[in-house]
Amino acid sequence: MWAAYQRSTTRGYVEGEGIFQQYLFEAGKTYDIFIRFKTSTNDITKPGYFVVAMANNLTQGDASKCGGELPSNSNLQVEKIAEHGEKTTNWKVLELKSYTVPAGTNYSQLWVYAYTNSTSIDDDKYVVNIDYIQVCPKAPEPCPTA
Repeated sequence: MWAAYQRSTTRGYVEGEGIFQQYLFEAGKTYDIFIRFKTSTNDITKPGYFVVAMANNLTQGDASKCGGELPSNSNLQVEKIAEHGEKTTNWKVLELKSYTVPAGTNYSQLWVYAYTNSTSIDDDKYVVNIDYIQVCPKAPEPCPTA
């Protein structure tokens, strides 16, 4: 997936690609998340990162507008888990261990998307490849016996 800054006569916005998958994250429960990834460059001066988030109400966009603006609808609920900006052309695993879902809201989707904070037309797109994603619910610690 990729992200790039799109210039416009009226405004600029980030456009790009992402992936989402149905997965029930329950409020108050803890999860380990592993993502195997690589990027298109090792150049740390190139802006960009990818976001890992839980969401509700994401929908598949129009396939003819692939790479359009990030979704924003009034029913969209998003809880960001992490931003990861490491640049590597070798496969690596991002380990997000012991993430606890905030109380009050369950989330039904895992969303990963590329993002760039550059407004320069001269910067390359930020590209990230995902090989796999693994989500593991953590069992609660057993109570100590007296």
